[in-house]
Amino acid sequence: MAKTQLDVKMVQVMNSINNLQQMLAESPNIMFNSQFIKVERNKMEEQLNEVINLIPAAFREATFIVENQNQIIQDAQLDVQALKNDTDLKIQKMLETHSIVQEASQYATEIIDKAKQESIEMQLMGVRHADEKLQKVEYRLKSLLNNVHEQVQQFEEYLSGVMVIIQEERNQIKDTIEKIES
Repeated sequence: MAKTQLDVKMVQVMNSINNLQQMLAESPNIMFNSQFIKVERNKMEEQLNEVINLIPAAFREATFIVENQNQIIQDAQLDVQALKNDTDLKIQKMLETHSIVQEASQYATEIIDKAKQESIEMQLMGVRHADEKLQKVEYRLKSLLNNVHEQVQQFEEYLSGVMVIIQEERNQIKDTIEKIES
């Protein structure tokens, strides 16, 4: 998956989180208490579900990059095989055209060694490239996960505070009812 597509997904996740923050900022205060707000449950759940649905997409993109790593290695192996086949043809022609088989054998050995070295280098380049891509995805996923954890923790703290105030308000109402009934 292209880097820009991953960036788009990350932007979508951040936009959803920003929408949640904006919903919290724009929500009206609860009556008798300016510390707490009323939120529309459906809108809040919709935004949270959007974030949850976008996060697995990032994991699918990471899987796609891992699959590309294998493709890069396979391509390198195909290139090595083609180079080996080409080398075998050159060796065969040299044996047919030259009378000195020893020189041809030495040249063929050099070509095979060079092909093996190039094969190793190409495989290393492919693995390094895939590792760089995975490292970037890992960093982005860790960052995204940390941001989501922070947002969830803040939201949990906020809801805990709201629940405490609601309980206090209910206790006050119960006390008032008891005083009136007595």
